[in-house]
Amino acid sequence: MMMCGGNSQAEDVNDEKKAQFEGYKEIVEAEAGTTYSEFTAVKYTQQVVAGMNYSIKYHVGDGAHIHAKVYVPLPFTGEPPSVSAIAKDQTADSEIAL
Repeated sequence: MMMCGGNSQAEDVNDEKKAQFEGYKEIVEAEAGTTYSEFTAVKYTQQVVAGMNYSIKYHVGDGAHIHAKVYVPLPFTGEPPSVSAIAKDQTADSEIAL
């Protein structure tokens, strides 16, 4: 159960979220200042704000992982999702801590 204002527990990425999260590749790469040959969302947490914050763990190839915090505004704003933080050099076992 998610606490109001708090982050949910880390969850595996289902098919619906996989398509959504992997659609953030361009904005995550822009924030990270690099491109990734592989970009697979594997786990995430979420936080309800005036929109939604997602902290997402991505597998980016060769056993490497990154974490990205993506803010998705409420639909009526017409604003696109944006990346507010990146944590590089993560592992498959590292906790999502953004």
